[in-house]
Amino acid sequence: MGDTDQEQLRYRTMILNLNNMIKPDEVLSMKFLCQDFIKAAQRDKIKDFLELITILEERKKVSSEKIDFLTFLLKNATKGRRDVFDAVHEYQPQDEVMDATPEYPAQRDYSNPELRQPIDLLKRKLGRDWRFFVRQLGVDDVEIDNLADAFPRDVKEQIHRAIKIYLNEKRERSSKQDLIDACKKVRRMDLARKLEANEYN
Repeated sequence: MGDTDQEQLRYRTMILNLNNMIKPDEVLSMKFLCQDFIKAAQRDKIKDFLELITILEERKKVSSEKIDFLTFLLKNATKGRRDVFDAVHEYQPQDEVMDATPEYPAQRDYSNPELRQPIDLLKRKLGRDWRFFVRQLGVDDVEIDNLADAFPRDVKEQIHRAIKIYLNEKRERSSKQDLIDACKKVRRMDLARKLEANEYN
């Protein structure tokens, strides 16, 4: 398989992944944004994200080499959902996606090395309490619901992505104390004690 074929396959895989994430109301928003070059009669027939992308490809608005307009739609219709943009980042280098979406917040994931072990512990031990926990870190309910929908059978991934949102928003102000306080607020004293004692096993 040549480089061009591989690139096209990666692009198609990204589109399919996005199709599984995009909600009906978000498709409606995208259709509204496309009204200047898709006639109303044709817009009304569009049932899902895949059908919309097919039409945009026919109009040369979107392709494997041209995703600027796609990122514009995603940013505005999904309100910058991080799980959606993570799928785009897997296809295209982040620097290029950043150029296409200059207003997208927290485009470079922030990493705090001091929190690696505490976060690993939480990913292993939080379980179904993760929603209450990350809410205490400032992650809003919309983002929590989006993560639950995007990764319905992977609690560890839900926790990982939610804490990433916290890190990207707090950045240098992120701290282990925040994690300890959140554990206490949701009555996970077992985890709070482990974090305070630096016990990560």
